[in-house]
Amino acid sequence: MAKIDISLLKAQAVNSVYRADLVRRDPAVITAGKQFGTDARQALSYARRALSSGGDLVGEVRKAWMRADGAEAPAPAVRASSRPDSEVTPPSEQAFAA
Repeated sequence: MAKIDISLLKAQAVNSVYRADLVRRDPAVITAGKQFGTDARQALSYARRALSSGGDLVGEVRKAWMRADGAEAPAPAVRASSRPDSEVTPPSEQAFAA
């Protein structure tokens, strides 16, 4: 079993901490971080509004569903063909037949 070189491990740890600090202080990283924070706050605000309006939509759909309870569905439209030997196209396929 190989031994762990503690001095090499310490040197790598110190180097990693030093590099992380340099990256953290980099002006481009600071600017990008600030922009990300601003964008994230806006996105969260938009997400909250979207969730709220989505809840409103669900409520309106539920109300409309209840209002439509008992209403009779309209009879499906059936197109007759000009050819007497042809079959009648079901309403679900009429949109694709055109």
